[in-house]
Amino acid sequence: MAHRQVRRGFTLIELLVVIAIIAILIGLLLPAVQKVREAAARTQCVNNLKQIALAAHNYESTFGVLPPGYLGPARQHPNGFNQGNFQWQGTLAFLLPYMEQQAIYNGFNGLNWDVKTLGPASWFSTAAWQQNARNPVKSFQCPSDNVQSVTGAFCIVLIDLFYNGSTQVTAQPVGFSASAFADSLGKTNYAPVSGYFGYTGASTDSFEGIFSNRSSTTIVGITDGASNTLMFGECLGGEPNGTRTTTLSWMISPLPTAWGLPQPTPSAYWNYFGSKHPGIIQFALGDASVRNLRAVGASGTGYNAYIYMSGMRDGMIVDPTSL
Repeated sequence: MAHRQVRRGFTLIELLVVIAIIAILIGLLLPAVQKVREAAARTQCVNNLKQIALAAHNYESTFGVLPPGYLGPARQHPNGFNQGNFQWQGTLAFLLPYMEQQAIYNGFNGLNWDVKTLGPASWFSTAAWQQNARNPVKSFQCPSDNVQSVTGAFCIVLIDLFYNGSTQVTAQPVGFSASAFADSLGKTNYAPVSGYFGYTGASTDSFEGIFSNRSSTTIVGITDGASNTLMFGECLGGEPNGTRTTTLSWMISPLPTAWGLPQPTPSAYWNYFGSKHPGIIQFALGDASVRNLRAVGASGTGYNAYIYMSGMRDGMIVDPTSL
């Protein structure tokens, strides 16, 4: 007689148990993968900041001074905003040849790069220069943010810092309204540090940073010590309620530290530094080292230390590891 072998399959309960075990394993694995991915992105971000800082050092080796913060109004800034015909390009644009981006720099052929000369035209005054500013530069973007894919946001191309009268601190942003062109401009997650408010002819100039309007800073002129002074930091633009409303062009002017590093990060507003890295904002110091700073708010001991670190000759030396 022929004998048939009976195969026993999974019961429904056994199948459900296996599925549950697999789900638990995936649940345990995904956070680990995300942490590894964020760690890799943060490492790349550190490298970007270091390369930008080293490019600034190479610029100084060539010209004897660091690049200016931006080419706005005359060095003795008037107490008001006048867009005028000033050149308006910011620090990162000056660094293009030192970031292996000579072709993009050459695309601004005819634009005046002289710190001592006003105008005669801004970089956004001609279609050719505007088109050139649409080139993305990967080293200017943090891999944790994907800022170049943001759509429907106002894109800031310059921020003028001045005192309106004698007391009113004013940061005047100018840019392109939400549009296909604004979306297409080359974006950045890094901005030069102006110090408290850059150079404005006010008492807070004692906390002027490395980069300000038509600045010509030297490394030896950073009397607080290059290793103690903030040079470049991470920035996001505006992201209130988790929705990106503002982005920053890599033509951007320096950001001030006057408003501190408020919680939470990512930042909700365009006028202070912020990042997508949980709990920290990364900064390159004047010696091209990179440090993590935590959000310190807009007042108190931590805020004061942050202001001191952003000034290059205020005489207040802060250990970067204390923040």
